[in-house]
Amino acid sequence: WSCQLAFAPEVFAQVVPWLALNRQGLVVFLHPDTGDDLLDHTEHAIWMGAMRPLDLTGF
Repeated sequence: WSCQLAFAPEVFAQVVPWLALNRQGLVVFLHPDTGDDLLDHTEHAIWMGAMRPLDLTGF
């Protein structure tokens, strides 16, 4: 029900608009990988579509 994609910061400006225009109703959750997993998954996250609850107990 989900998949993970990783891309370099250099292509952010190309990938994010493509995802926004081609997600076809899917929920897309984007976050950076700064080393602070809790902040990356909360404060630094971007949602496309409906926000979903996250299980943050592992952080």
